[in-house]
Amino acid sequence: MSDLWIPPWLLPWLPGIPWMRIWTYLIVFYLIYSLFTLWSYRFSIQATGMREATFQQAAIVRAVDIGLLILAFFLPISWLVKLPLLFVGQIVAFALVFEAPAGRAIIGAMLSWIMAGMFTAIYIGLLALYIWLFRSLPYGYGMA
Repeated sequence: MSDLWIPPWLLPWLPGIPWMRIWTYLIVFYLIYSLFTLWSYRFSIQATGMREATFQQAAIVRAVDIGLLILAFFLPISWLVKLPLLFVGQIVAFALVFEAPAGRAIIGAMLSWIMAGMFTAIYIGLLALYIWLFRSLPYGYGMA
């Protein structure tokens, strides 16, 4: 097991985990989540009373979010600081790209984070339901 991010003392406890399938779940989740955010950004800014937002604008905001998230992974500070900074970055992106006033950009970002949380909860719930019903992980041949 050559996962460098895992502490060495934890390695003896992890031999039976299907790492390729777990990475597959995370990749599938993030791709579906990114498509969902294109809609949720448009919805959240329109829910604040702003004009019609385009998918191109939503894609630009999503690209900014991904760039900030990549930057956050490399910054050597706590996630307790990074998460509020990511939220502020999304507010600024909403304000600049959607040309929203500060209040509407804040409300739009809050709505998009709430919808992201609901999406994640539904995704995990469906994954748990699949495991409970079929007694196996998706994309594989059983629990091993």
